[in-house]
Amino acid sequence: MRTKYDGVVYDTKKAITLTDTIRYNQKEACTTWEGKLYKTPRSGRYFVAGKGGSMTVFAGKEKIIRLSEKKAKAWVLEFFSEGYVTEIFN
Repeated sequence: MRTKYDGVVYDTKKAITLTDTIRYNQKEACTTWEGKLYKTPRSGRYFVAGKGGSMTVFAGKEKIIRLSEKKAKAWVLEFFSEGYVTEIFN
């Protein structure tokens, strides 16, 4: 998946993969999603690439979502251990 925001290219094939795929399953397909956290190799910007149901942040399609470092840490902490956050961001 590849997209460009504000002159910065976000490309899952060239980015550094920071997490395994997160699968957030709900009873309703419209609230189920999956995604991985990445970091751009040159500018060090964080993003989640994934797909999800119509009532998720992915709005029913594949999408790249940009994250600040603070939000990226919070995202990792929500689904992984605190030790994993330290491993990724230090």
